[in-house]
Amino acid sequence: MIFKKNIPIWNPGTGPDITYKTSYNKIIDNFERSCLTQFLDNNTLFIDNTYINGPQVLKEIEKYDVEIVLIFSLVDPPYTWHYLKQLCTEKFPKIKFIFIGNDAPDFDIPFGLMWAYQSFPTYNIQNILPTNFNYVYLNYNGKKHEHRIKFVEMLVDNKIDKLGFYTLLSDEFVNQKHHDLGNLNIWNQHFLNIVSETVYRIEPELLISEKTWKPIIGLRPFIINGSPRYYTLLQEMGFDCFSDIFPVNELSNNESTVETTMEKSHQLICNVIKDLATKNLQELYTTLYPRLLKNREHFFNHGEQLFKTFCENKILL
Repeated sequence: MIFKKNIPIWNPGTGPDITYKTSYNKIIDNFERSCLTQFLDNNTLFIDNTYINGPQVLKEIEKYDVEIVLIFSLVDPPYTWHYLKQLCTEKFPKIKFIFIGNDAPDFDIPFGLMWAYQSFPTYNIQNILPTNFNYVYLNYNGKKHEHRIKFVEMLVDNKIDKLGFYTLLSDEFVNQKHHDLGNLNIWNQHFLNIVSETVYRIEPELLISEKTWKPIIGLRPFIINGSPRYYTLLQEMGFDCFSDIFPVNELSNNESTVETTMEKSHQLICNVIKDLATKNLQELYTTLYPRLLKNREHFFNHGEQLFKTFCENKILL
């Protein structure tokens, strides 16, 4: 028997919510099918811990007489998996735990990639190519998280805020949808996409949201306002992070604190912007174009494979 706790049951929606909810439900349903064939005689608990903390997870598990627990964290910032795993195994040493989600130890599912693969428009390449380079960079920021505010402040302090187009919870951003590239008139005027990821952390687990996939879908080189480990994860997936022209590898060894790492990465991005402002961006874009196309193609191939693996094929638990 399978019990479910905190697993969202969404009614059909409209627009991008359909693919978001459908992808989530298909993953859960596929794990359920796999459990029913592999653990037919066991009581199993499915629990989503995305919005609850470790002690709450333990309290929920205590309510059920189960031998197997599958813990999901597919959306929003992932839980600190190593901490949660330690809590669960120490509290319930006889239970088999399976951890599933963004950067999870058992099944690493980059849900943001899967959702972007399913929901983003199928852009005609000609419609997303640069028409000019009025903006050296484009940097969309939604909620005013600390790492976003500090970065915008550094843009101003370095007197390079006018070289690009950036937002900080402005009308331009509010009118931009999560599941597309935003206003193509703005998109088609920039060279470097500066991704402001959801959180800035240097702990092991990371969330790669749909934001990171936008420049890859939209054929732009990118730098991330987020943990340096994003580059490592992307490169492990087979994506080009342009480390030969952007010194992102300088950030591979995290500093001792988020603050020092953040300041270092923000200054590095500002230095990149200053350098790009002296270059012929059309020539540089032309040089990079084959690599941008390859990144885009790899995104769709990887998205298709992930969807088959976690939504369609039998999962070996």
